[in-house]
Amino acid sequence: MFRICYRGERTLVKEYKMVVYDCDGVIFNSEKANFEYYKYLFKKFNLPEININDKKSMNILHTYSNDKVIEHFTKTKKEMNEIIAFSRTADYSQFYKFMQMEEGFAETCKRLKKRGIKIGVATNRSHTFEGIVKYFKLYELIDDYVTVLDVEFPKPEPDMLLFLTEKNGFSTKDIVFIGDSILDYRAAESAEIDFIGYKFCYNKCCYINSHVEIFNYLCNTKLNLK
Repeated sequence: MFRICYRGERTLVKEYKMVVYDCDGVIFNSEKANFEYYKYLFKKFNLPEININDKKSMNILHTYSNDKVIEHFTKTKKEMNEIIAFSRTADYSQFYKFMQMEEGFAETCKRLKKRGIKIGVATNRSHTFEGIVKYFKLYELIDDYVTVLDVEFPKPEPDMLLFLTEKNGFSTKDIVFIGDSILDYRAAESAEIDFIGYKFCYNKCCYINSHVEIFNYLCNTKLNLK
């Protein structure tokens, strides 16, 4: 059964064999990068510029898969397909400068791995994530990842989480997913995997505001990075 981890509840890390993170908004503060990326794409095809102060639009840029974002903001299938095709060849590296790794993420991963816990990533990104892994040297911190290129359906469907679970030989009770959106919550719920919100609370789920809190919560201990 899907179990929400309520705030204040203490869970020993030995209950989990893998901690899976969402990418955007959890590992990275990347709203600016995503905004600049889609601004670049839409300008190429003379689409209206997205208002950075429009919370609904920014949430779509931040949480949806690339194809779903483009589908949302285009009016015809022809236009959508043309932009999607162009996006496959677009150089996302020019937007790395707008991405900032969340404080404490690297140290928390290292501490969890020392306890024998695998680190995974489940992201609605597609071809852009491989470059991010290399540029930010995430391969030093994570053990496995899954993108929309690896499964049939993106989040909020459970495909990604079930993919990582099966690939690593775990059961769903061995995994906890840390995300920052309703799409992440729904994916965990559908996969019957425990969920913790990162700077995000929905349906009384456990929410934590820093990666240090994640370590402290899972391990029932205190981690001071200073």
